[in-house]
Amino acid sequence: MSKGKRPLLQYMAISIIIAIGVSTTPVLAQTNTGQKLHSNNVFIIALPDNRIDVSISGGSISEALQQLSKQANFQLVGNAAYLTGGVREPVVGSFTAQEAVEKLLHGTGIEYEWDGNTLIITGRKKEDIIAPTRSDDTLHQGSLLTMEIDEVIVTARKRAERLQDVPVSVTAFNAYNLENRNMSDLSDIGQFTPNLNFDVGAGTSGGGFNSRIFIRGVGQTDFIITTDPGVGIYVDGVYFARMTGSVMDIVDLERVEVLRGPQGTLFGKNTIGGAINVVSAKPTGEFGGYLKASTGSRNLVDLKGSVDIPIAQDKLFAKIAVSFKNQDGFGHRLNFNSGTKLGELGDSNSATARGQVRWLPAENVDVLLSVDVSRQRENSQLSTLAAINSSAPLLGLWNALVAPGLGLAMDSRFLSDDPFDTFATFGTNDSVNDLDVWGMSLITDWDTGGFDIKSITAFRELKANFSQDNDASPLPFHETINRDTQSQFSQELQISGSHIDNRLNWLIGALYFSENADDKIDVTIAGGLFDALEALPGPLSPPFPPFGGQGNPANIGLELEFDVFNEISTDSYAVFGEASYDVTEKLTVTGGLRYTYEEKVASFVNRRVNSGVFVIPPTTVGDSWSAFSPKAVIKYSWNSQFLTYFSAARGFKSGGFNGRPTVVAAVDSFGPEFASSMELGAKFGSFDRRLQLNTSFFFNFYEDMQLTSVRATPEGLLIFITENAAKSEIKGFEVELKAKPISGLDIDASVGFTDFKFTELGPGATVTLDSKMPHAPKWTLNAGVQYALQLTKYGKLTLRGDYSYRSSFFTDIVNTLAISQDGYSLVSARLAFEPEQGNWQIVVFGTNLGNKRYKTSGAAALDSIGLAYANFGRPREWGMNLKFQF
Repeated sequence: MSKGKRPLLQYMAISIIIAIGVSTTPVLAQTNTGQKLHSNNVFIIALPDNRIDVSISGGSISEALQQLSKQANFQLVGNAAYLTGGVREPVVGSFTAQEAVEKLLHGTGIEYEWDGNTLIITGRKKEDIIAPTRSDDTLHQGSLLTMEIDEVIVTARKRAERLQDVPVSVTAFNAYNLENRNMSDLSDIGQFTPNLNFDVGAGTSGGGFNSRIFIRGVGQTDFIITTDPGVGIYVDGVYFARMTGSVMDIVDLERVEVLRGPQGTLFGKNTIGGAINVVSAKPTGEFGGYLKASTGSRNLVDLKGSVDIPIAQDKLFAKIAVSFKNQDGFGHRLNFNSGTKLGELGDSNSATARGQVRWLPAENVDVLLSVDVSRQRENSQLSTLAAINSSAPLLGLWNALVAPGLGLAMDSRFLSDDPFDTFATFGTNDSVNDLDVWGMSLITDWDTGGFDIKSITAFRELKANFSQDNDASPLPFHETINRDTQSQFSQELQISGSHIDNRLNWLIGALYFSENADDKIDVTIAGGLFDALEALPGPLSPPFPPFGGQGNPANIGLELEFDVFNEISTDSYAVFGEASYDVTEKLTVTGGLRYTYEEKVASFVNRRVNSGVFVIPPTTVGDSWSAFSPKAVIKYSWNSQFLTYFSAARGFKSGGFNGRPTVVAAVDSFGPEFASSMELGAKFGSFDRRLQLNTSFFFNFYEDMQLTSVRATPEGLLIFITENAAKSEIKGFEVELKAKPISGLDIDASVGFTDFKFTELGPGATVTLDSKMPHAPKWTLNAGVQYALQLTKYGKLTLRGDYSYRSSFFTDIVNTLAISQDGYSLVSARLAFEPEQGNWQIVVFGTNLGNKRYKTSGAAALDSIGLAYANFGRPREWGMNLKFQF
């Protein structure tokens, strides 16, 4: 029997106990804050006492401090690179140097202390180091007419660090980057990240909120609940276990980080390909916010807003963010006979809300409660019929026995000239793409003075309902509808510290994760064939097999209308740790290890609808796995602008179960996948922070790959078996460039190369050593140019253009040519105007300006069912938006 679902009240009780326990712990005396930081991260400013005229209208904090030092004639010592973000308000007037500095730093989250007329800047508060300014302040973030590239702070190693100091191949987008590239949902990061493929639709599931993510050729092709993703998605430290519902709208995010390569030490299981770390904007304690309204192609209405609400000064404050989007579909359902429009596919109708309450019960305790909810009510995603094999046995038999009664055969007439047109009618199901998801998390952070304790308690739940008319015709030949529910609970505890004059930085932790999910699937393949066979007077004559005739037991094998129920429960336990030690001022070594133990129980029922015969009677199976995930890194900082690193890591993707068994013998488990990775990287910045160049070269040994094989039973029935059936080698590189050659001009570009080769195959595998991994193009490129022009007294005009390219790739493991995709390019543009006075911005933008038709995913069964289907990316779109800040 499957495990019972844990009550929500139990999880909430655990969360409340942890929060109260940590927040009421006696506060320990803090050490001198200056002693917590490495000496090269501290500014010392000798301040004169006289009053001076100051004029600083904006800019980055580091640039503003440099300007102030010149105007006030005081000494500025140290490297300001880690003090990212912009000043929050102009500093203009007559001040003492001390007053000017305090006004400049007010509201930025930067901590400092006075020693006579000397100011020691010690860094940022733990939360503020990531968001020094409000996340809604995107009108000016990154767009200032400065000569320096903005520094980016990331938490790729679960502590705040400069991107250029982290020995990891990571691409990061802050709030400004997300907005000025016109990203509307999480899948859009795939266009701007080397060696990342982030597709929507997950084959032909019909679910527009289902993802298919690959990093360096490693990921997952199937959205079904009995197998896990190969790239983990984390939101504020909380793991999202399912691909279903993972294409989330970008609403009030602070940044998104894409970590490439196995991330098993700190992020854990199912990050064998990498991790996507999503960080939401936190409450700041200052009242403010923004409203943004967009309109555009196909009656687009997109409304977003956020507001920070102070409740008790310096103690309690909140934040609320909301989003609503509605847009007509880009796919058209047409009447086969008349060509008139019956409906749309691929539309948008979603609403999202997030609320956060932040409580500071003491100077060293920070508690954040977050609740989010999302709702979608849409038609199915567009699926296009890509190919038909009329000689496939099943299709031929259906056309011979069922089609005459319908007056229409399933043939090439349903292949549309336009991939956005389909003749699907969803005759036996509804066109539906519905999602309800909500979650809550409680993050408690306690700085004891000697070390830091962090607790992350989270619960999430989703319900999804999505369908697909796969045959793209008015005929009931192939249709599916999925009804999924899932809930998960996780409790993570981290303890971290810094010792030996900050030369040793360490983190240890433990995680418990529990999940319950079920999937109800209605499957129609060759609909009506069983009834047609039963209606025959006797068995068929050659060349057909001896099917037919009422009561003929052979007919059961061709009843392919199923009522399927899958259920799975998971309990996962992990302990982990990582430590970095500065052997010298230039040489740092890092080591980490994670141990994971996981057990799963799955239940299956598969019944034929018309005859009532069980394909799989109620059956329950279980299995467990354990794995070590080590990591070692050597980093050498040649100087403050240039570092190199070498890392070796091992990651694993959890085992699972055959989710589509057609015989009892196929109800079985398969083991985990493992990837051993070696990476050599370099990060370089120079010319007064006008240039950044990051490179990484990698080699992965990928073993125990989970592949699906199609086999035949002695009775001639097809069975689908997923097993650990292959090994492969993956090698390649990434190069990322940022440049600011002149004031106002920003250039960014990246290139990724992945070479994926199978080296060993198990018996019965459907691939060959020459097969190509799906969704693994060899080349991924993108480039962007942005220029901001100051229009004297009127304001600022910013023009941006982006280009991305993907080389050819296959969308299925058997490399079906009909659903493969040739190399293609996408171009987008954006024009923004900001007035000199006033907190508003108006933007005009366009995406896929070349109106490219390109496949994002697909599925094929040409030799058996006789059909192949594909999903296509969105066509050319335009829009405009108006944003107000307050």
